[in-house]
Amino acid sequence: MFTESSGATLLKSTLQTSSQSLVASAIEYANSEDKKNYIRVKVVNFGSGSESFRISINGLKSKVKQSGSRKTVLTAANVMDENSFSEPNKIVPQQTPIEGASTDMKVELPPHSVTSFDLLK
Repeated sequence: MFTESSGATLLKSTLQTSSQSLVASAIEYANSEDKKNYIRVKVVNFGSGSESFRISINGLKSKVKQSGSRKTVLTAANVMDENSFSEPNKIVPQQTPIEGASTDMKVELPPHSVTSFDLLK
């Protein structure tokens, strides 16, 4: 979830929300595996409830591609959950394709989560 940050370009971004439980950042990076360019928006929801969040990206010369864009979510049923030797996969990132990926989309963030949106350029 964080390895692509090395060598990436931090994008100017603004978080417009009334929620005190969200933190976000955006980077542009080249994936070392598929050699394609992505915009990654990372959002942390520190809150105990789900949050709606709008991702709006301006200034791109091309559209975001729906095929190849993906979302990775790291969360747990209990905020105190952790991996252990007896349960090494209690908390694992869940990756899914982003349906309706675009430069302007509304997303839902689970409570106590880190969510990464990788938008293929």
